[in-house]
Amino acid sequence: MDIKLEKATKDFLLNPENELLTEFKTKAPGTFKHCEEVANLCEKIGRELKLDTEFLKILGLYHDIGKMFAPKYYSENQPKDFNIHDALSPEVSAHFIISHVANSIAILTTRVPNINLDLLKCISQHHGNSLMKLFLNKIEDEDEREEREAEFRYPYAKPDNVYACILMIVDIVEAKIRSIKATTPDADIANLIRGVMSQLTEETNIDELTIKQGRIITETLMTEYNVADHKRVSYESK
Repeated sequence: MDIKLEKATKDFLLNPENELLTEFKTKAPGTFKHCEEVANLCEKIGRELKLDTEFLKILGLYHDIGKMFAPKYYSENQPKDFNIHDALSPEVSAHFIISHVANSIAILTTRVPNINLDLLKCISQHHGNSLMKLFLNKIEDEDEREEREAEFRYPYAKPDNVYACILMIVDIVEAKIRSIKATTPDADIANLIRGVMSQLTEETNIDELTIKQGRIITETLMTEYNVADHKRVSYESK
């Protein structure tokens, strides 16, 4: 994948004080912190794979920026012991969650001059066409679930390049690890990472990765989450 990101665009997107990131941090602080972590991990993986680390960092920082349109619908921005989806129908919940991808693309397209199309494509693919089983399974009737499955599926292509694959993997791993207890044993974290890689492989979401690339990504994530002095900090206390 030949990345051609104009210098002025890249400099703007990497500036931590730019207007977009400032607004993002204010409106959706939990999502912003998630994106910072994803960007950091993507950059480290890119370094190991000798890829464009700046492009990967940008993907991490902005892949969920569309969540600032309606931050309360995403768990990382919700107060403890409150979930707005408990009061919503499954299809409405799915609509809000799925819409963040289109919203992210819309923000970048309208507010960043000369935005790179490869960047937009990678962001559009970071959930692929995955199914929102959490909400779909709230529909009790099995036949109805089967008939309405399309309403609960992201309407995008699966990752077709290594950058989009990395973004998908790291996004899932970071969110899952952030949601578990800080005292979770390292062995369980390792199994979680392997489980994500295995599931995405089975679902043919990361077919663009070579076996070697998949191994390096797994090893890098293991290192980041299992070093002796690593402490996982909750969004609230960070």
